[in-house]
Amino acid sequence: MRTWGWTNLPKKNRHHFPAAPLSSSLSSNSNRDFTTATTTTTTTAIDDDQTNNTSSPSTASIQSQLLLDPITAERGSIHQTLLTSIAILQRYSAPEPIESACHLLASALEDDFNWEDNGFSILRQMMDQSPTPAITTPTGTTPTNLRNKTITQQELLTLSQTIHRRIQKEPLQYILGQWDFHLITLNVRRPSLCPRPETEELVEYVAGDIRKIVHRLREGGDGRRVRVLDVGAGTGAIGIALASVLGEDVEVVSIDVRREAVELSRENAALVLGGGVGGGRYESVLCSADTFSNRGGVTVGGGEEYVFDFDVVVSNPPYIPWRDMATLDEDVRLFEDHGALCGGDDGMDVIRDIVARLPEWCRISRDDDDYDSGDKSSSTYPVCWMEVDPSQPPLIERWLSNQEILPQNVDSRKVKYVNNYADFRGLERFVKLRIE
Repeated sequence: MRTWGWTNLPKKNRHHFPAAPLSSSLSSNSNRDFTTATTTTTTTAIDDDQTNNTSSPSTASIQSQLLLDPITAERGSIHQTLLTSIAILQRYSAPEPIESACHLLASALEDDFNWEDNGFSILRQMMDQSPTPAITTPTGTTPTNLRNKTITQQELLTLSQTIHRRIQKEPLQYILGQWDFHLITLNVRRPSLCPRPETEELVEYVAGDIRKIVHRLREGGDGRRVRVLDVGAGTGAIGIALASVLGEDVEVVSIDVRREAVELSRENAALVLGGGVGGGRYESVLCSADTFSNRGGVTVGGGEEYVFDFDVVVSNPPYIPWRDMATLDEDVRLFEDHGALCGGDDGMDVIRDIVARLPEWCRISRDDDDYDSGDKSSSTYPVCWMEVDPSQPPLIERWLSNQEILPQNVDSRKVKYVNNYADFRGLERFVKLRIE
């Protein structure tokens, strides 16, 4: 199943999920009222079930509401069931009811759609077509009048269960168990955060810088891989997407403080990259940014000193200020890991840890001719990219301008602020730093 949203990347019709703590951004027709678009019998069943929109119906009640006639247990067509599903989700104030209904119904129609078949988009298009279009499902070889096909009892039960979860405000990514990110599909489960489209933009920025580094290395006859550190693995989305799109030119190390995230990122690396855990191009380590170090007499993993030598550091760290946590949308606040969201009083606790470790983590590029000539823009200087709260770029820039407050490496390397960049909604979401 494919999802829809901000990018025109090949074969991806992505669903838009804004980064917390901003409010959900719905499509122009997401607020259409479908409670009157279903049959009279179904609408009556909905009205009789609950009068309080904030209360939650049981799975059995939802299943009854999805029937054309609850008394005879007559099941409706796919199209009728889709409209009724939207009406139920709207009535109980579920997030993004139209898109949610299309995703959940496509997932329930296992005999018609695999994940790769883009069932979401087919159902989304069905809503606006003439009464009886013939739709060819990608899993079949002959045209099927999917619109008028009667939903099965098992499909109805599965749909009822997932609608119940969505009414509870559970994120679609957790309900479906997988989600598209950039050019890959990832398994998704709690407590790891749900992949979001803003972070896809971060991947594009980082990939662009890596390609420049690879080009300069190859020009100089250096065939080594570019080493990338992903701080805060989660599902593995950032690191695995970079390893997937850049192939043999990169090797990625991800770190995370949660064992569940390390295990999930390794699982996704094996699925996407193959060859066991990422084919030797991806590694996930149980470690925090603060303790991923050889200093203080304690080495990473307790063994010999770890060789960092990273060319690029990337992170989508916890960056939401503590005061903003209560303002998050319910599907974020009730289900996603607060430890992966909240960055302390000002949202910058982990950001500070990352910046303090950059001189140790990053490769020294002083053999680069452009280093000595002062041309910082074209050199292979290590860089760090982070996704942050839109309020934080000026704070980070002012903080880094006061270098004496930063822990310094023995070679007196400096962390410099390069620039900040807006996301697809115009919010200053990304910062780029350089380690000199």
